[in-house]
Amino acid sequence: MATSSWQRIARKLKSMSRPRQRPVDDLDLTVMTAAFAPFYAGVLARANEWGVAQQIRHAMRQQGMGGQGRGRPVVVVTAPTFARIAFALDPAGVIYYRSDRHSAFTGADSAIIRGYEELLFERADAVLYTNYALFEEEAPRLKGKAVYLGHGVDLDHFSPDGPLAEEVAALPGPRVGFFGDLRERTIDFDLVAKVAALLPEVQFVLGGTQLDDLSQLAGMANVHLLPACDHEDMPPRWRALDAVMLPYKRTAWAMACEPIKLNEVLATGLPAIGTRLPAFERRAGLVTIADDAEQFAAAIAASLALGRPDAAAVAAIRAGLPSWAAMAETISALVKV
Repeated sequence: MATSSWQRIARKLKSMSRPRQRPVDDLDLTVMTAAFAPFYAGVLARANEWGVAQQIRHAMRQQGMGGQGRGRPVVVVTAPTFARIAFALDPAGVIYYRSDRHSAFTGADSAIIRGYEELLFERADAVLYTNYALFEEEAPRLKGKAVYLGHGVDLDHFSPDGPLAEEVAALPGPRVGFFGDLRERTIDFDLVAKVAALLPEVQFVLGGTQLDDLSQLAGMANVHLLPACDHEDMPPRWRALDAVMLPYKRTAWAMACEPIKLNEVLATGLPAIGTRLPAFERRAGLVTIADDAEQFAAAIAASLALGRPDAAAVAAIRAGLPSWAAMAETISALVKV
C-alpha cells in the first residue's frame, strides 16, 4: 500500500478516536467523526451503514436533536458514500453538497460511487455545486434541484495586510509557492520541477503534508519543502510569497473540482498562475492560464515583473468574493432553518 494511503488511514483513525468537540467556544456547533469501516458494497456495507447511523442518532439525542417532539434533522451529505446513512436518519430533508466528481477520483471504485451519486441525484431535495462546469453539465437532469453555490472565503482572516511567515519570508526573493496537500495524483510535480529549472533565480516554496515521494524536488537548490501548518497560519504563508503557482493535473476529477484555496489566494492580493482547469478559466481575468512549463515560466516571470496588484485592485477583487456567511444564508434559505 502506498505511503499516502497509510497516512490517510492513520489520520482517519486518529479522527475517529477523538471525542465529540466544540471547536468554537461561542458557536453552537459540535463535531464528531463516526467510527466506520471502508466497506461500500454487500452485507458488510449494510452493517457499516447501520453502525454509523446508530452513532449519529446517539449523538443527536445527546445534543437534544431528533426524536419525538424535537424535530427531524436536515442532513447535508458531502461524500456520496454516506448517502444511505443520510436517508436512514429519517431526515426532514437531504442536501447533497457536490464539491467534486467523486467517482472520478484516482483509486476510487467508480461504479460503486456513481451508484451513490445517482441515489443522491434521485432522492436529495437539493444538489449544491461548488464547480460551475459540473453544475452546467448535470443541472439539466436534476429538474430544478441543482443550485450553483461556489466557495466562500474568510475575508478577515485572508487579508493582504498582516504578518509574514518567517519560514517563507527568510528565503531570498522572488518567491513563488503552493500550499496544500502534496500528493502526486493531484499536483503535477514534474511540471513544478521543469518550471523551477527554467527559473533558477526564483525560489519555489511548497508547503503541506507530503503524501508521495518528492525526491525530484527536494534535490533542487531553488525548491523548498515545508511541513503542513494549521489553517489559521496559512495567511502569513501566502502573504510572504510574490506569486502563486497552482499546478493541478488535468484529470477528470480536477476538471470538475473547485480548489477552495483559490479564493484565499485572491483575497490576499496575490497574482496566480494555474493549469487549464475550468475553475481557473472562469477567473481568466484573475488567474493566468498556462499549458506547459515554458508558458508557466513566462507567466511567472511576467507576474513578478509587474508586481502585486495595487490596493485599489485588491479591494475590487475582494469585493467580488463571497463570504462563508453568504454561503450559509443560501443553504439556510433552501432548508428553511
